[in-house]
This record gives sequence, C-alpha cells and structure tokens, in this order.
Amino acid sequence: MKHLVFILFSALLWASNPIVNVGINENYTEIYSGVMDVSLVDGFDHVYDSVELTITNKATGVQYIYNSQQPSFNNISLSEGVYGFFMGTPDPDSIQAFMSFVAYDTAVSITSGVNNIILPARSKQALILVDKNSVDGAPTIQVGNKVAIMSIAANFYYAYVLDRTIITYTIGGNDAVMPIKTDPEVIYLFTAGIGDVGIKDPFIKVIQI
Repeated sequence: MKHLVFILFSALLWASNPIVNVGINENYTEIYSGVMDVSLVDGFDHVYDSVELTITNKATGVQYIYNSQQPSFNNISLSEGVYGFFMGTPDPDSIQAFMSFVAYDTAVSITSGVNNIILPARSKQALILVDKNSVDGAPTIQVGNKVAIMSIAANFYYAYVLDRTIITYTIGGNDAVMPIKTDPEVIYLFTAGIGDVGIKDPFIKVIQI
C-alpha cells in the first residue's frame, strides 16, 4: 500500500510540474521586425536529421539532453526556475541534404502551466533550390573539391551549402554550368521562368535559367 501511495504521489507531482514545448524560428524565413512567409518556395519545408536539445538548470547546473529528427521537443516536464536552452545539429559539411543550425537562450524563466519556448536559429548554410520542372533530371552541385547530386524534396532539387557553389544542370539535352557566390541564410531559387511572381522576401534570390 505504501508503494502505491508513493507512486500516486510521484505521478501527481510530475503532472503538476510546468510543461515545456521548444521550437525554433528559422532565420531563412524570418526578419526581426516580424515573420515573412516564403511564398516563392511554397511546398518546401526545411529538411533536418539529428537535432539535440540541452536544457540546463541555472541554479543547480543539472542538464537534460533530448534528441530528435526535428527541431521540435514537446511535453517536457521541468520544475519552476531559470533554464538555459541550447538546440543544435552536428557541424555542417560543405554540401549536405540537411539543414544545420544553432539556437539558444541562456536564461528562460519556466513558470507553472504550459511554457512555449521559441529559440532564434542561425545557420552558416545557404539553401539552393532548383525547380524540378525547369531541368532534365537532378543537377550536380560542387563546393570546393566536393561534388554531389542534389537531393529531392517536393517539387525541388535542393542542397544546403557552405560556400561558393557551381551548379551543372541540363535543359532540353543541353548542359549548362552556373557558378554562384552564396551567403548564409539565403535561399537561391533556380527556375526557368519567373512569370508574374513578386519578389519581396529579402531572404530569397530568384535566378532564371
């Protein structure tokens, strides 16, 4: 009976703790004066692999570590207090199929109830998108000495890159090579036609091919 009482007490104590949900703001799609939708690349969502979240109790130094395939961690039970939150991915390669980032807040006050924490994410990568309908098959991409075939997601070929990039693609059986100097946290969209699309987002550069 004593064991049952202890288990019930522990369950009630756990249930009464604050609940924490942690996510990120991707700086590819946000400016600090407010969120701006990336309408030009509607249908493409950032691709992630290994994401780790570390939560540090500022008073005790105790750390809690969580792992996921997405930058979203929900229903974490913590006691009230001040915590440091750090979320990140492994260091990026020069070309890869996953977004790498770091996001943190060194002092977050956790109070009773549900706490939704959004961390500002920063990345060293640029995102290259090529409209699948504009080219014949997956383009080749080169950064430094590394060469790779672009990955596929939704209606795009894509790659996350760290530096000056050379893209080789084929249209109508004819090969073309295009070098491009990239900047971090900028989306470069390659398409055969821009049409009447309005380019208003400073984080997207449309390049006609």
